[in-house]
Amino acid sequence: MTYIPVAERKRLAYEEAKKKVALIMKLRDENRICFFKPNPAQEKLLAAWDDPAKKVFTFTGANRIGKTTIDTVIGFSTMFGEWPWSRRPIKFPHNEPRKIRYVGQGWESHIKAVVEPELKKWWPNIRRVDTKKNNQGVEALWTDRKTKSTLEIMSNSQSSDMFEGWSGDLVIYDEPPTRDIRIACARGLIDRQGRELFGATLLKEAWLHREIVKKLDDKGNPDPSVFNIDADIYVNVGFGITEAGIEQFKKTLTEEEILARIHGKPSYFSSLIWPMFDRAVQICRTS
Repeated sequence: MTYIPVAERKRLAYEEAKKKVALIMKLRDENRICFFKPNPAQEKLLAAWDDPAKKVFTFTGANRIGKTTIDTVIGFSTMFGEWPWSRRPIKFPHNEPRKIRYVGQGWESHIKAVVEPELKKWWPNIRRVDTKKNNQGVEALWTDRKTKSTLEIMSNSQSSDMFEGWSGDLVIYDEPPTRDIRIACARGLIDRQGRELFGATLLKEAWLHREIVKKLDDKGNPDPSVFNIDADIYVNVGFGITEAGIEQFKKTLTEEEILARIHGKPSYFSSLIWPMFDRAVQICRTS
């Protein structure tokens, strides 16, 4: 048996550990979305997605709760037809390639700066995709070569007429759309019994909170086809942000801004007498 000095054994062990780390990093880079770990709020949203009775989902609250990330993950998973980390199929009422529309805000300020980088961050390198740029230089059409499913990026700054005449499976709104754009997109979900996902910090477009988050059915009860998640910024601590970073951000805000950006309370609530009013909890029916 060949004797190997202690120093040499340590060096070999160190080199072997480096190779394992490099292999793990390579696998993560090639598969990316397969390694996605949801924060608690995102986990609740993903669990609700498996309920076919749910058609409209809202993921609202504070800044930095992972809205764009979960929008991207659900969009890509819909294209793939399965949850990538478990390979569990996502049920659809048809066998055609899926069609997703992703609506961001301004082309430069939001889509180029936030949405496009997040899409590129989570798309697995091991999976072939074709992208096509629009006149703004944004890779606005993504086509999965395996499933032929597509994801189309559009901007809330476009005319609502541009959103008509489309049909698909899912519309994702990264921050609130105008109401007329929402109606134009929702029209296109009829044929495929599609779904909507609103990821938003409710600083504007009060109609979204009034007509969707607080939507009632014909009997005056919360609409069972709508699923709402509301989270404060602290839900994402340990998933990309720190408490120290949050506290530094809070120093730049007014009390009203803290309510909206840290705790996720709609900014237009500040004009109400009781901003914590919850229709589902505080309304009591009498005979």
